[in-house]
Amino acid sequence: MKLRTLPIALLAAAMMFACEEEAPEVPQDNTEQQQPSQPGDDPSENTGDNTGDDTGDNTGDNTGDNTGDDTGDNTGGQTFEWPNDESAFDYNLAPGESRTAKLIGSVLNEQGVNSTTRTSSNPVICDDVTYGPGAAYYGNRFTLNSSKVNGNGAYLPDGTIPDHNYISFKVNRPGAVSFSPRTTTDDLYFKYKVLVVKTVNGVECSEVACTVVPDKASKTETDHTQGTDYVISLPVTAENLRDIDSPATIYIYHTTHQNNAGGGVGYYNVTWTSSGENPPAEGRKAKFSLAGDSICTEYSESSAPQEGWGQRLAEALGNNPVVLNHARGGESTKSFINNGRWATLIAGVFPGDIVIMSFGINDRYSSYDERRCSLDEYKDNLRKMVADVRERKGIPVLATSTRTYKFSNGIPQDTLPEYPQGMRDVASEQDVYLIDLYNLMYDWLLEIGPEAAKDYYILDKKGGSDSTHITDKGAIVIAGMVADGIKKLGLWQ
Repeated sequence: MKLRTLPIALLAAAMMFACEEEAPEVPQDNTEQQQPSQPGDDPSENTGDNTGDDTGDNTGDNTGDNTGDDTGDNTGGQTFEWPNDESAFDYNLAPGESRTAKLIGSVLNEQGVNSTTRTSSNPVICDDVTYGPGAAYYGNRFTLNSSKVNGNGAYLPDGTIPDHNYISFKVNRPGAVSFSPRTTTDDLYFKYKVLVVKTVNGVECSEVACTVVPDKASKTETDHTQGTDYVISLPVTAENLRDIDSPATIYIYHTTHQNNAGGGVGYYNVTWTSSGENPPAEGRKAKFSLAGDSICTEYSESSAPQEGWGQRLAEALGNNPVVLNHARGGESTKSFINNGRWATLIAGVFPGDIVIMSFGINDRYSSYDERRCSLDEYKDNLRKMVADVRERKGIPVLATSTRTYKFSNGIPQDTLPEYPQGMRDVASEQDVYLIDLYNLMYDWLLEIGPEAAKDYYILDKKGGSDSTHITDKGAIVIAGMVADGIKKLGLWQ
């Protein structure tokens, strides 16, 4: 199962780069359910603001489609059919769509790389990306030293395939690789390079497609040792991939201007963006993008048993879906829009893609003004999200909030009635698909009862008293409800 992530916007305006190559509505049904009668006392429990931990995988930052010049399939006046190999990192990407490499701790740990043993003498592979020997893992990035012949001595001549300190993956079509560098020293000037290794008529050849050297003045202004405040973009053009028989392999690495000098660089958010000039990917599957809060987001193993239903959705849907989880702890519709997460998500929506939006708890209960919003504002925010998805020719799906653990005489109690109803109102008004998790969970909790329900909520399992967040078992059940809803709506098989 492949999970692809889209990037989040970075501050690139401060940098100037020099490159040796020219930088290259679906009908809607309302599936709203009627809310059953729910006896019991009025809701009184404040469910908190669900700030959670922002423990999702690094989702990257470059959402643009600036992929360089002449990146279409017209090579010298002749029509050329690009490869379409599933092993390539850009497989199934629409023109202009991006994929950011995920660093999955459990996958890397199986290959002997973790927070203690950061490097390996062998290449390590994660999410279809290879990290060469000497690359050091730091949780949210790999750090590479300057590439040299056989790992030491003189720097690599252009065209030589590195055997240490590189990042590589396969591509079918033109595009651009981008990343945010963080250097370990400010007194060296780096050359960032992308090397293309391809097979044409059975013969392997290699060439440096692009070299970028950050401008000295801008480098000083941004003080880039302090953070990832600019983006390096290295285009791979149609000319670089002319007449390939199979996917090309690209290598990303750097050298310094001073031979034998050191120079470690952290490569954050390594992202491939398919050229906007590429033809549509044949047989491309629609992808799922999730917008939500801590009940939907992804958690690391260190947060066990806490999980979000979004990290279980791909498994529940089956048939190898692409699920991009943009949800984060503490988010409301208001904060998700204002802090830029929504803009990032919507930039990656292409025709036929499905966007599931699930908010309400923090809109109602957050103690932070920047998150809490009135019911009317909540509904307006949902209307905006629906309109934005439709403008991108995507398919919006609204999912009402989940329920907290609260029972009276064995009956699940309402703690958030008005906001799920507000979402139902918007779904009816805008003719939007609706998955009513709030009501579905009422029926389920009523059936299993308060004692059995304890297994599905955090409660005291992490030393506190948390009636809102869910365990891995809860995430599996709720993801199943969402998946069943998606299938009943005819959006997935």
